[in-house]
Amino acid sequence: MKKQVLKRYHQLKRETDLKRKYPEMKLNDGKVHLLYLHCLINSSGLYRIILPAIELNRCATHAAVIANMHKWDFTKQFSDYDNAVEKELIEWADFIILPMVDLDLTPIQEEFAQINPNLRWVMDVDELPNKKPEQLQLLANNLNLMQMISAPTPSMADFLETLLDEQPSGENQTAVAVIPNLIAQDLFLRLPARQADKAHSFRLGICGTPVIAKQITAISDAIYQALKGKEQKAKLVLLGWNGKHQKEAVFKDLPLECHKAVSILDYYEKVHDLNLDAAILPPPAEPKPNRQSSIKYIELSALGIPVIADSKSVYNRLIVDGETGFIASSKADWKQKIEQLIQGQLSHREVGQYAQKFSWRNFSWNRLKAAQLSATYHPIEH
Repeated sequence: MKKQVLKRYHQLKRETDLKRKYPEMKLNDGKVHLLYLHCLINSSGLYRIILPAIELNRCATHAAVIANMHKWDFTKQFSDYDNAVEKELIEWADFIILPMVDLDLTPIQEEFAQINPNLRWVMDVDELPNKKPEQLQLLANNLNLMQMISAPTPSMADFLETLLDEQPSGENQTAVAVIPNLIAQDLFLRLPARQADKAHSFRLGICGTPVIAKQITAISDAIYQALKGKEQKAKLVLLGWNGKHQKEAVFKDLPLECHKAVSILDYYEKVHDLNLDAAILPPPAEPKPNRQSSIKYIELSALGIPVIADSKSVYNRLIVDGETGFIASSKADWKQKIEQLIQGQLSHREVGQYAQKFSWRNFSWNRLKAAQLSATYHPIEH
């Protein structure tokens, strides 16, 4: 997958011949044409654009083109990137799909309509902006311009539909579709099977960015108490951050094994190589976690790594406690679950195997899910 994505990235940056730059762009092929704009090489780009485009191009009825691809820079917004689109692509497309953006789309829509008046607009929203009223209003204004909105979860789709209904622009005619985040076999082709190692200490992981530090502080005392004094039996492994929040050590004097963040293209291999026995998914940052995606659970479970998640999180809908993961409902419960895993009173290997089967059965691309995706983008009658 990494070689495939990087090859396409360099192809889009360097190639000038349209046929070689966009091999999927064929005229008069009788297919429904989808044009994806602004693909970042990060988690959103992988699950919302790259993998869906691959699946659409495998079917006989649809063709998908990624117009531009960028290396992710968290300091940049949509308007900071070069998202120029060739006229030929606009003429070719039936649907244009773009992420949530930080600017008014009206001038862009008007310009594109002069080239292709039949173009249908889709906005894919996989995470919500912060609660600033002006940002929510900009999102609502842009959503009103769309013929379709897509979201990864039913609860997020409901929120977006409600946001539209609350606007004073009249009756909402925008279709809302749920397109879940799914994993694919292509992400795992080079990974060897996980080997049980009874000799090593229990490795408990937390994977994320420094943003999760604030969420972790809600349970950091429980983690500390569960691991303190057990340094020979257990190790806390962090991927993507250094264990600090506002320059303070979240886990006090607890020894940590820290690893730098990696690209999403290296993420699965990196997590696999960490050889984790279990992983912590921190409590939600907001009071309505159901708007969030469950992809973190899916990623870890697909690798056979059981997770401990908070009862107030979105993962509570997926996890059967003790079967497809572990649920903690209080600080005392967090401490107890971690201690029981370290002591072997809870079987992390068995639960990891169940979780792995559950994730692949329910959250991976297959023919049925590809057919459901293609049916979302039905042919347009001109």
